[in-house]
Amino acid sequence: MKCPEAVDMLIVSDWYLPAYKAGGPIVSCYNMVKALRGQMRIAVLCGDRDYQDKEAFEGLACNKWLQRDGIYVYYLSRKAQKYNRVADLIGVNAPSILYINGIFSKVFSIYPLLAGNRLRMRILVAPRGMMAPGALGIKSLKKRSFLLLARFLGLYRGIGFHATHEHEAQHIRKQVGAKASVKVLPNLPGMPESRSRTEAYKRERFANKEVGSLRLLTVARIAPEKNIDFALDCLAELPGELSVEWSHVGPVYSEAYFRSCRQKKLPEGLSVRWLGSRSPQELERIYSQNELFFLPTRGENYGHAIVESLLRSVPVLISDQAPWRDLSAKGFGADLPLGDKKAFVDYICTVAMMGPLEYRKAFEGLGDAFEKQMSLDRLVQGYVSWLT
Repeated sequence: MKCPEAVDMLIVSDWYLPAYKAGGPIVSCYNMVKALRGQMRIAVLCGDRDYQDKEAFEGLACNKWLQRDGIYVYYLSRKAQKYNRVADLIGVNAPSILYINGIFSKVFSIYPLLAGNRLRMRILVAPRGMMAPGALGIKSLKKRSFLLLARFLGLYRGIGFHATHEHEAQHIRKQVGAKASVKVLPNLPGMPESRSRTEAYKRERFANKEVGSLRLLTVARIAPEKNIDFALDCLAELPGELSVEWSHVGPVYSEAYFRSCRQKKLPEGLSVRWLGSRSPQELERIYSQNELFFLPTRGENYGHAIVESLLRSVPVLISDQAPWRDLSAKGFGADLPLGDKKAFVDYICTVAMMGPLEYRKAFEGLGDAFEKQMSLDRLVQGYVSWLT
């Protein structure tokens, strides 16, 4: 079970590539690996299937180290997901850093935490927004009971936490203790694979924008916290003379919630496409085909889909419950309060009524401006300084 090479950092996560259905946590993990694999020896221990899948990945060997994209990955089969197996894998590889991607997963968060504590390792935990009030409100009793027990037993004593913004740092300290060691480093963005292809897509999108027409995109799991029902309520109030096509990409987290969303009455001029989960390669083209990204979320720790839209010069319409703020002043779109549904409807109408010249003038430089704001090189150096 020993990795073929020494491990500087072992990342433990429920999901890793080729998984993609769980969205943000996978993207956060992969982007970090991609940025740091030249600076340190990284390995990943993860599950053998995608989010909500009943079957393991086809064609991938489990319970052995596989080389993928310049690192080693160990896909642990369902039958092997026992504490002793996880502890042995961590112990025999003795990483300098044990990086736990998540909080509440028994196999890939709690088992590694217990094993790492027993072995007195340097442990870093990335809650990925799971300590935010909105996230704790789902299955609240179970989650809060675990956090109380962990605090009582001192499971997080001496542990370092990775927060992606200051609000998350505050959430962590509230749950773990005011003296918790928290490093605030924004998530690393997933840059477009081909800049020339992204530019070609952008030119095509700008040229095809029609007055009174709009192609909207939402990328998120279908769950109450993503506020998909509110998005549909906004779309239901659009004027009938507009021609709007709304595409939703993402897995169904709650079947009951999905049914209630699909039962909403919508205007005749609105076309709705439920596209389900799509691979990152498919998403590249889907982003390029749409003229406005729409996510009135009830809360985001980061919002990779928001970032990927902005990097591709697609403006975003989101709630003020995400860390991306003052978008209107920056020319990136709008972040609006959920208590003002009319403001969301009005913004959609404004973009829908833009012609190709007005749309181009408003958003042509968006991607470059946002990338400059991200200061990617400086951000990567922040990770390197913290982890090495």
